Amino acid sequence: MQYVEQLIRQDVRNNSAWNQRMFVLLHTLCNYASLQEVHEQELAYVAEQIALSPDNESAWNYLWGLYTLPGCGKHDMGKQQKVYVICKEALADSPSCKPALDTLAQYYYHLAAAAVEQRAPEHAGTAAAHGLKVLEAAAVADPMKVNYWRYRRQQLQQLRERLSAGTAAAQ
Repeated sequence: MQYVEQLIRQDVRNNSAWNQRMFVLLHTLCNYASLQEVHEQELAYVAEQIALSPDNESAWNYLWGLYTLPGCGKHDMGKQQKVYVICKEALADSPSCKPALDTLAQYYYHLAAAAVEQRAPEHAGTAAAHGLKVLEAAAVADPMKVNYWRYRRQQLQQLRERLSAGTAAAQ
């Protein structure tokens, strides 16, 4: 892992180094006490690197990859407040940071989906509404991805529809 950190220090945008970091992490998971420990350490590391270069897609992709590790739940990203903090810090420095907007929207999607699964409609509705606002900002910041942003909005809208159907059925 030290060699990979050296590569990232030399060039924080080195996508191959970020991929190698994930490879090494996957093969050393047994060295950690828990998945929570992995997330805490790796989120702290990735937050430092994102602060150096907020528009660096490689670091943001690595962050997303942390939630595909074995043992992660489907909506764990939405349960991790640190993801929200990393996004907000990047957006404070660079309000139109596309990867931060994309990740924040993904965070809200998973937060809303987890709330739906926990039958907490008020939390799910709020999270989905925040996600839709973030996606509006993302569409302005990156109009080239208009179809992608539209797809992401549809995902959140479908989640809201499921939520509405669920609360109507419960009444």
